[in-house]
Amino acid sequence: MERENQRESEEFDPSQSEEFLQNLEKAFETESEESNPITIEEPKTVWIEIKEDIPQKSEPSDESKEDKLKEKQEEEKIPLGDGLFPIEEEFRVDLSGIEDLEEEDSLSETEEFPPVSELHRKQREFNNIIIKRPNVNSSQENNIIIKYINSDPLEENEEEEEDKEEEEILQEITESLAETASSELEPPLKDSSSEEETTPKKKLPKFIVPLMAVAGSILLLCIFLFGTKSGQHLMISFAAKYAESRMNYDDGSNHEIQKVEDDVDITEEELENNPDITIIPEDQIQLGANEGEIRQEDEVINILLLGEEAIGSGSARGRTDLIIVATMNTKEKSFKLTSLMRDLLVEIPNHPDNKLNAAYQIGGIPLLYETIEHNFDLKIDGYCLVGFDDFESIIDLLGGIDISLTSAEANYLRKTNYISNPSNRNVKEGINHMNGNQALGYCRIRYVGTKTEINDFGRTQRHRIVLNTIFEKVKSLSYMAMFRLVNDCLPLITTDMKSSQITDYVEQALQIGLTEVENYRIPVEGTYEEGYVRRMAVLIPNIPKNVELLHEFIFGKEED
Repeated sequence: MERENQRESEEFDPSQSEEFLQNLEKAFETESEESNPITIEEPKTVWIEIKEDIPQKSEPSDESKEDKLKEKQEEEKIPLGDGLFPIEEEFRVDLSGIEDLEEEDSLSETEEFPPVSELHRKQREFNNIIIKRPNVNSSQENNIIIKYINSDPLEENEEEEEDKEEEEILQEITESLAETASSELEPPLKDSSSEEETTPKKKLPKFIVPLMAVAGSILLLCIFLFGTKSGQHLMISFAAKYAESRMNYDDGSNHEIQKVEDDVDITEEELENNPDITIIPEDQIQLGANEGEIRQEDEVINILLLGEEAIGSGSARGRTDLIIVATMNTKEKSFKLTSLMRDLLVEIPNHPDNKLNAAYQIGGIPLLYETIEHNFDLKIDGYCLVGFDDFESIIDLLGGIDISLTSAEANYLRKTNYISNPSNRNVKEGINHMNGNQALGYCRIRYVGTKTEINDFGRTQRHRIVLNTIFEKVKSLSYMAMFRLVNDCLPLITTDMKSSQITDYVEQALQIGLTEVENYRIPVEGTYEEGYVRRMAVLIPNIPKNVELLHEFIFGKEED
């Protein structure tokens, strides 16, 4: 009884419980005792963080917290053991000796304090434990930091006492220590900045990403096609191949020679009764063709624009009543139109002399090329041909054109069948917005002069007027409208040009930036004679002089 009373009077020292120390050692050791035997060295300090995910809530300031802790300790008077007392936010217990602990060992919030037996054994190896909680205002995780201060150890061979009453007291101490530490771990104030960071962002709809990818791809493609030379070449090449597939291709390889009649313009009776008519015998005609070499330059591209009149010819080829050489001179950066009058008397290779418009009817494109090269020493690079009906369709697709008529021209169109549809013959002097049928009738006028030209000279001038009007209207169209127009017109065109040629010509035209068109006519005034040959009204040109002037216009003046 005296011994029990003495035990009750004495304050219990956990360091005397071997089981307490053994449990404590097992809880905090990171390596086995075999690999890390306990040795006594100089005092050292290590820290272990025990991370706890405790719901956060507002916490009082440090000063109020410290006062609260002291008051709570005094009220509850929890026996923390020898050397255990509160310091600010810390709880210190006098234990002794352990080594080789990691400086920062984390214990999860689910780990409990070791059993009493282990705490008792640890008491023999440690002389101080400080349980510390960091500042509640910090943005770090809410941790319990246990600080071990190694000091003089107790003797290892001290006898162990196993007493149930002692274990119960130690158990109470352990539970009190845990409750005290947990009560102090109040959740810190919420940090709005961290809450914003952890708040999940709204996800974009699934279709947005592929849509943005497609839009970005289209943008990059447009930049490539319109902003780089390689892209422009690719785009033009694709357009040229598309145009080639839409147009009618005819290189003349299947053209057969046709027998044609002279296109007479006067009867025998008219010749006999009109003494002013000049009849020129064929044996007196010296055209002087092919006295020079055929001229061709890399900087000059010559394309024939042909209008075929096949009225009453059935399936046979008609005559090319419209013959214009369209020239692109990249050296001068110019675009030119030269009318070759259909009534020019020329030498047709291997055939009798005839009007220029008869060459196509006789032998097709190959014979027309050969005739132009033979008479004008000019190399042709390609052609585009439309029929009269197709010409009407092109004007209608363009939405019509504005043409100014003289009083004589308007009166002539109202009284003749040059405008084939009678309902379209309501033209007047001045500006007329003409459809395709009216524009074709205007181009065919031959016996009424313009303000500056008469007879067939006036007709070829009208051809150039219409082509210039078309050119100006096409320039004013938007890209989409121009594309639709070209796309609709392509099936109406026959050509011998391949996509590679078209690509090359379009690229050169873009580099020049064509804005104006120069006009010319062969034969040049003062270099021809009018008359009748085999009852055909013809223009007998001075071919060498016309060749000289034609080359000067197309290729430019030669430098001295």
